[in-house]
Amino acid sequence: AGSAKYRGCSQYKRVSNFNQSSLNRSPSSETVSSRSDPATNCFYCDSHTQTMRFSAQQEIRILHVDDEPSITDLTATFLEREDNQFSVETATNADEGLQCLGDRPPDCIVSDYNMPGMDGIEFLQAVREDHPDLPFILFTGKGSEEVASDAISADVTDYLQKKSGTEQYELLANRIRNAVDARREAKRADRREQLMRLT
Repeated sequence: AGSAKYRGCSQYKRVSNFNQSSLNRSPSSETVSSRSDPATNCFYCDSHTQTMRFSAQQEIRILHVDDEPSITDLTATFLEREDNQFSVETATNADEGLQCLGDRPPDCIVSDYNMPGMDGIEFLQAVREDHPDLPFILFTGKGSEEVASDAISADVTDYLQKKSGTEQYELLANRIRNAVDARREAKRADRREQLMRLT
């Protein structure tokens, strides 16, 4: 497999040498909003299928925030191997993550919960102030009902607990694709509605 060098999101972007066509992904029954995942066995009308195919061809920019660089490195490698449309940038704390949003926010944020300074929930709340519909996935080793409840109250898009093994990255990739596809489709629907009002 190829390797990719990267630094923080403010300086460099990861570049993947992996090719999606060399992988055979099977749909996961654990994915959220599977109706928006073209890898599932759901049926679509022609227009919806064309929309999903168009969306799948677009780059998906991901910001991964975790205070352990070894985790962000490993996660980014597996995500970019899973889908060559993924481009992963990294930050080691929430403050750095907020600076990475800038004028061109990512398509999805993946964040740890336990971090120095702002934790994952506080980071989510800060993101929601300016980006109320930006997909945000809490990807954490601290699994508890309290954390999950706080994340839902803060309008998290998805919540995924870290586990051992590589299957968790396939699941995370599916969650990211579903969230980004749903947001892009909602934006397209809003634009269509606005155009219809003008006609």
